Amino acid sequence: MISSSVNHAPALTLQSVSRRFGGVEAIRDISLDIAVGGGLEAAVRSALDVGPSSRALEGQPPEVHAAAQDSVREMLTPLLRGESLPLQGSIWIVTARAL
Repeated sequence: MISSSVNHAPALTLQSVSRRFGGVEAIRDISLDIAVGGGLEAAVRSALDVGPSSRALEGQPPEVHAAAQDSVREMLTPLLRGESLPLQGSIWIVTARAL
């Protein structure tokens, strides 16, 4: 079974970044639809086609791929909203100058 991980990185805020840099305008939390409007199966493909899971599944037999798909599908199903599957995340696009 594939389980979700918890990010233990220290929380960064606009204020903490601004103390080290000037001219920081914004930090935005976003909701990202990993299904891209394509429903649960598109979300499962997205989750398995990129990042650590794709590397972990590389070269594995079909039954391992199927088990991973089933596990990810089970984990993502409760999050489905219509044909979208929004996941919370943060994207930092920062333009700053050193103080």
